[in-house]
Amino acid sequence: MQTHVAYGDACGGMNAGAALLVGLFHRKKTGKGQRIDISQVEGLHQLGVHGSIEQSLTGQAPKRWVHGTQFLCHTEYLRVLIPIPGW
Repeated sequence: MQTHVAYGDACGGMNAGAALLVGLFHRKKTGKGQRIDISQVEGLHQLGVHGSIEQSLTGQAPKRWVHGTQFLCHTEYLRVLIPIPGW
């Protein structure tokens, strides 16, 4: 039984799809092709960047939240908790 989620596969596919669409748009506009190079590590970095920036600035690991991830809204007035069912 798999006990984890392979985020890299989904992120790699999503980033590859976006790169493919941009490449096709570029070809339509210019008539020239593109070479697409996808990095799963760089694609996954966007999922944890808020925690790594916090640790870089404060020197402390970010706190873990019980059921979901907490994000500060742009007004800094309200925090949003995103629950993840089954965790």
